[in-house]
Amino acid sequence: MNPTVQRVALGASVIVLGLIGLFLLAWGPASDRSVSNLGPDEFRVNARTIREAAPEGPVFFADPISEGRDIYVTHSGATTTSGFTAFAARADSGCLVEYDRALGDLADTCTGVRYPSTGEGLLEYPVRYSNERLFVDLNFQERALQEQSL
Repeated sequence: MNPTVQRVALGASVIVLGLIGLFLLAWGPASDRSVSNLGPDEFRVNARTIREAAPEGPVFFADPISEGRDIYVTHSGATTTSGFTAFAARADSGCLVEYDRALGDLADTCTGVRYPSTGEGLLEYPVRYSNERLFVDLNFQERALQEQSL
């Protein structure tokens, strides 16, 4: 076999094996993103942004990895460091819950069931405040299930 052909074949084999390796590395953790350790367990947001928007209603954040964990974050506290709430933007029906500015509440887009703007009746996520940042724990349920199974 021609030495040039051998080098091209070897190079192509190395590239193909490298691509297969990268695919396997990416595919494994991505198969269950809700418990992956590759990304942060917490969603971070600027507390001032939420406080300033609070009079207009809760602030909507779409789930960046499309796992259906869209959330609302709001502030109803008397102080600048407390009173933050994060809750699911999807009802038990699986449908999006939209904020109705005219009525000042939330409505399930499928069933019409209404919720207060504080998110009562919807899944609430733990929130912690630190240095003008809010940290919303999006994986608290999965972590609790994992701890129970240990």
